[in-house]
Amino acid sequence: MAENEITVERDGNLITTFETQSGIPVKGVYTPEDLDSVNYDRDLGLPGEYPYTRGIYPDMYRKRLWLKSIIVCDESPRATNQKYKKLISRGQTGLRIVGDIPTSLAIDPDHPLGTLDVASNGCPVFALSELDEYLNGIPLEDVDFESAFGGTHAAFNLYSMLVAVCENRGSDVSKLRGSCINDPIHSLGCHVFNNYPLEVGKRLNEDLTEFAVRYTPKWHPFVGCGYDTREAGVNAIQEMAFIIASVIEYCDAALKRGVDFRQLGSKITFSVSSEIDFFETIAKVRATRRIWAGIAMERYGASTKFCKCLFAIRPAGDSLTAQQPINNISRIVIETLAGVFAGAQSLDLPGFDEPFGIPSEAAELINLDLQHIITYETGIPLAVDPLGGSYYVEWLTNTIGREIKKLLSEIKEMGGMYSALSKGWVEEQVRKASIDRQDEIEKKKRIVVGINEFQLPKEKEFPIPLYKHDLREAREKAITKLKRFREVRDTGGVRSALLNLLGHASDSKNLVRPAIEAFKAGATIGEVTGMIREGMGYSYDHFGAVERPSFL
Repeated sequence: MAENEITVERDGNLITTFETQSGIPVKGVYTPEDLDSVNYDRDLGLPGEYPYTRGIYPDMYRKRLWLKSIIVCDESPRATNQKYKKLISRGQTGLRIVGDIPTSLAIDPDHPLGTLDVASNGCPVFALSELDEYLNGIPLEDVDFESAFGGTHAAFNLYSMLVAVCENRGSDVSKLRGSCINDPIHSLGCHVFNNYPLEVGKRLNEDLTEFAVRYTPKWHPFVGCGYDTREAGVNAIQEMAFIIASVIEYCDAALKRGVDFRQLGSKITFSVSSEIDFFETIAKVRATRRIWAGIAMERYGASTKFCKCLFAIRPAGDSLTAQQPINNISRIVIETLAGVFAGAQSLDLPGFDEPFGIPSEAAELINLDLQHIITYETGIPLAVDPLGGSYYVEWLTNTIGREIKKLLSEIKEMGGMYSALSKGWVEEQVRKASIDRQDEIEKKKRIVVGINEFQLPKEKEFPIPLYKHDLREAREKAITKLKRFREVRDTGGVRSALLNLLGHASDSKNLVRPAIEAFKAGATIGEVTGMIREGMGYSYDHFGAVERPSFL
C-alpha cells in the first residue's frame, strides 16, 4: 500500500447495541404476531377517546397546536422583558418564566451562598417589583405561563407573586393560565433546588393546590416532573413510573383537603424529556397516557372526560454536548419531532448552546423557526397519531407500559412515592442509573458523536455565537437594586405581613393568601420562605448562613 493510500472499511461503522436507551431489546422486524394481545378499542381507540393512547384531542394539531415555548431570560427583568416581546412577535406562545439560581433556591441575591450565582441560569426575581417589570406590557389573562422555577418553594413564590401582579393590575385572577412544577418529590429525589425539608415541600404543594383549584381554575397547580430526574440519569421507565407515583401522592393529598378530582382531572400534566432515542420517547408518552387513564378511572372513579393527562415535553439537555456543539441542532430537531409525534401539548426547546449557558438570540430564533417549519412546511401535524398502528411503535408502547406498571407496583409495596423517597430508595435509583449511563458511554455501548466517537480537534469545530454578559456587573446591579428596594419600602407594613404569614405557618393554615399579601407589602422571596420555615419549626435559613432580619 502506498504511503498516502487509505482503506475504506465497509463494515467499520456498525450499530453498537440492539437495545433502546432503557435496555429494551429490539428485533429487526415486527409483525401482527407481536400485537396478538392488543385489543384496539381497549388499548388504543381513537384520538380523543379513552384510554387516550393516541392523543387527548380528536383533531390534535389540526385544531390545537402545541405551545411553542423556549427559555427566555437575561441578566435583568427589563432585559428579559424586551426579549419576551421580541420572541412573542416571532410566534412564541408559551411564556416560560425562568429565575436565576438564587431565585430558584428561594434566597435573596445578597445571600452569602448565592451572590456568585446571581443572573446565572436565569433572571433575578427577588420581589414582586421584579416580576412586575419582567412582565411589563404582557397580558396576564388567558396567556399560558410556564414556571421554570425548580424547587417547590420557588414554584410557590412565583405563583403567589403572579396572583399578586394580577390583582395589582386589576386583572381577573380566574383567567390566570399556566403551570408550575410544584413537585417536591422530584426536587428532593434528584437534588434539584432541594433546600427544604420534605414536610415543607408537602405543605407548600398542598396549599398551592388547594388555593389554585378554588381561585385560579385554569392554573395547573402541580406538574409531575420527570425531566430533571431523567437528566440525572434514570431511564424512560423509571422516569414515567416516578412521576406517575408522585402525582398519585399529590392527588391523594388534595382529595384529603376536600378537592374534587374533577378539579384536577383536566389539569394533570407530566413534564418529560424527549430523549434522542426517537421511538422510545414516543412510546413512553403513549404508554403513560394509557396508564394514567386507567388510574384516574379505577383509583379516583373519574369519568372518561377527566382521565386525560397532558404532556409538556422538552428535548433532552443531557444529550447536548459542548464538543462539536453545532451537532446539537440536529439532536434538538430529532427530539422535537419525537415530541410532536408523541402528541405533546407544550414543547420547550433548549438552546443548542445550552452546554455553555442560557440561549443566545441565534439559538432562540432557531428554536422558534424549527417549530414553525414543522408546523407549516412538513405536513406532520396534518394526521393525528400518524405512527399509530406501527407494529414496532405499538409493541414498544406495550412493552414500556408493562415495565412502568411493574415499577409502580414496587413503589406501591414500599408505601408510595413519599415513603420510597424517605427510605432513600429514589435517590439510590437515580445514583445507580447515572453511574450505569456513564459506564455505557465509557464502554462505547452508547455512542455519543463528538464524545466517544467521531471527535474533531477543538480548532476544527464550527464556531457558534454564545450569549455573553458580565456576571459581576449583573450581580452588583441586582444586589444594589435589592438594597435600594429595602430602603424605600414600608418596613412596618412588611413586618406586619410577614408576621401574619408566620402565624399562618404555625397554625397550619393555607399559606398562599398571606404570602400574596406579604409580596404586595414588599417582602422578598428570602423573607417569605424564611417565615414559612420558622413557622413550621425550622431555622430561618436552610443553609444556616442568614439570621432572621432584625426588623422582624
